[in-house]
Amino acid sequence: MSEPFFIDASILQIHDAAPVKATFLETVSDGHFFGFYTLENNAPADARTLFANVGTSALIPNVSSVFLGNRLGGKTPVFFVIENGWDLNRGAPWFNDAASGQNGFWKFLKPEENGLFPALEQGKTVWKNAGGLTVRPAVDATVETARPVLVWQANDGRIHVPKGKIYHSCAYGLHPELNPDGARRFVFTTQKESAAVLLCYVDASVPPAKQKPLIAFRLQAGDGNFQALLRNRIAAVLPVLPDDEKVLSASVEIPDEFEDALEIDGVADGRTVTVGQDTVSIEINANRLEIKGVARAALYTALLSRVKIKTDATAPAKSKVAATIETASGIIEGRGEVDILSEKAADRPSSPIIAKAAHTPPASISNYSALPAFYAETKSETLPSFLTQTETATVRNAPKSAAFNKTVLIAGGARGIGADIARALAARGCAVIVHCHADVADAAKLVEELRRAGHGKAAYVRADFNSVDETGGLIDDVTRTYGAPDLLVFAASADLPDSAAGGFDENVAVNLRAPFILTGAYARVLPKGRVGNVLAVFKNDRTGFSSAALTKAATRELVALAGGTLADKVRVNALALSGYDASARGRLIDAVCFLAQNPLVSGQVLELGGQPSASAGK
Repeated sequence: MSEPFFIDASILQIHDAAPVKATFLETVSDGHFFGFYTLENNAPADARTLFANVGTSALIPNVSSVFLGNRLGGKTPVFFVIENGWDLNRGAPWFNDAASGQNGFWKFLKPEENGLFPALEQGKTVWKNAGGLTVRPAVDATVETARPVLVWQANDGRIHVPKGKIYHSCAYGLHPELNPDGARRFVFTTQKESAAVLLCYVDASVPPAKQKPLIAFRLQAGDGNFQALLRNRIAAVLPVLPDDEKVLSASVEIPDEFEDALEIDGVADGRTVTVGQDTVSIEINANRLEIKGVARAALYTALLSRVKIKTDATAPAKSKVAATIETASGIIEGRGEVDILSEKAADRPSSPIIAKAAHTPPASISNYSALPAFYAETKSETLPSFLTQTETATVRNAPKSAAFNKTVLIAGGARGIGADIARALAARGCAVIVHCHADVADAAKLVEELRRAGHGKAAYVRADFNSVDETGGLIDDVTRTYGAPDLLVFAASADLPDSAAGGFDENVAVNLRAPFILTGAYARVLPKGRVGNVLAVFKNDRTGFSSAALTKAATRELVALAGGTLADKVRVNALALSGYDASARGRLIDAVCFLAQNPLVSGQVLELGGQPSASAGK
């Protein structure tokens, strides 16, 4: 890993439409809830669940990942942790939907006095007392709100408040009022090798030199966003300030022989910044910037993290930077060089621009550079150990010939038919990667079930097939982490009525567009000389005039088209189910295993009968 440096979490911004991926790395304890939202007009928006149960019992380090979506361009993502959120809330009936992000949505409200609870009244959120009387309308929270209340508003009109303390990633320097206390905070450090940022949730009471992550994630948003985050930023030369230190002033200076100038993102020259009881003034004189006023180290860290060099350099260049910070304990200095490039020139493709400090990093930074080995980005040529380890899978009542070792990606594998296929293939020695969208809780439970049953080769990934970008990125993402799968099973299904809002579009996106995109992407990532295997599984629906029936019928044409035009890269087949019961399940598994191992069959749709059953699903 390259030498990292701290960045205040509030400066993270996504500049383009690249999907943002969050990968779980480690935790010291299980049972926490992890989510995120974006800041729009200085207020939380689009809050979502990322990992409902952060812990090694449900997640695999360096493997379990989710996408934040592809509509974050120009927005600032904020992450939050509900400490023990899974353990405290999992028994509540409403929490199953909240954990998977279904049948409702999260939002933040300004808090009210004890004894009041939020409720929906005539379409508006209000606060009521224990007697059920409305006290006042509820107001949405902003980043200036002290201890905002997170609520889950279910589609049935009920509003629920999760138990547990909530800590926000942007609530450190500029917005400390968001967090319930100063016991926890988030730290961002850079990871050059994978163009990523490490998001570490730490114990703020521990001195920086001894801090270790309580929870850690890797955030990847593409090389362009990573460069934009660090470009011309002086953070690499800044010393780490102890949290309990009082700072009197800080100055940053660059050479004056060029026309380069210093600036602070979002803060104007001559402005006075007040956060809580701390007030500082900012003065900028081209190549020199000064911050004055007695304040917490956190406020200075946040402001200095935003300092950048405004330059007209049309080619990569270097600028010397000197930072001097006066604290109650004495003077702390940082010296080094920063790579600079004008924003206009940076729009052209170029190599990563990473600031490199000349001074020796403080001990606290060194701690983060010594994080566990799985923090390093996994390359496709070096597969994770759980995919390469040699262990014999035990198949109950199955002949030894039924076992075969393959890496399988199952789209729509969290429940129903897909989950049945996942269980059967895992039992036969396959490394199973379960794809899900909203059914994150189901996917996590299935992976844990397979691991507890002795089938340790299991993981899950998340992608929304309603998004072209997330659909298109799924194969590349899986291949980078695990290598190209040996078998791609498409068991995802949408059966929405056309009268439902977005029903037609979702049926087309999931049933037809997704298998088309995934098949093409799969063929492209396969190494030269290797033939892949695609298998679509769908319910045979020939009744009624609907987009669901139309798209499933079109799967037959897709199989024929891909089986012919991509014959040199992949074998493509499908299983059409007329019903799904216990007897059909057995025939389905036999057919899947047959097609997974037979190199001669391609472009075929096999018909499987059976009686309809409630177990058939997505």
